[in-house]
Amino acid sequence: MKADVKKVNSVFTNYKTTEFVPVTIPEAMGVYETKRLIKGLNKYEIPVRHIIINGVMKKAGCVFCASIKKDQ
Repeated sequence: MKADVKKVNSVFTNYKTTEFVPVTIPEAMGVYETKRLIKGLNKYEIPVRHIIINGVMKKAGCVFCASIKKDQ
């Protein structure tokens, strides 16, 4: 098992072949949790070069949607 863990670690920390891409939502809690995740991944030298932000509103068609868009 020790050899397996060492092999997985070498794959996860290889900047040439591996990248962890977090996917989050544009809300305060999502951003906070993603920052915490990236901090933990950095601690173990797991590369993160990109982040996907899912669910971003392009247009606000009503007052409620406008308030959500503003928060994003």
